[in-house]
Amino acid sequence: IDHLSSMFGFQLINGEDLILKSLPKKVKVARNIVLKTTREIIDFLDEEPHHLTVEWLFKLVAQQIADAPKQQSLFLVDLMPNLKFMLKNENLVKEKCCEEIQVFEKRFPGTIAEIGRA
Repeated sequence: IDHLSSMFGFQLINGEDLILKSLPKKVKVARNIVLKTTREIIDFLDEEPHHLTVEWLFKLVAQQIADAPKQQSLFLVDLMPNLKFMLKNENLVKEKCCEEIQVFEKRFPGTIAEIGRA
């Protein structure tokens, strides 16, 4: 993905990185809990998985696009996390998320492709 991004001038938006960066802030505001390590994030999501949703991830991605410089119009978004604890979260990894994609696509018209992993 990094190679595609640099070769064609896309700005890469990585969902996993957004989650790891944003979840501790969200939890600190909502619950006044400080999450400093990946282990703390894993333990927290084991207890409260509802804090991590596909809708929230789309909001984070939308914010990244909205905050990008106006001349940047090509984005490559990698929504699928690689970390096992995120992949187990049914609120994030849904079998059908067509509705969420449609809402996102209305706000940011373009081409959305799903690339499966073997």
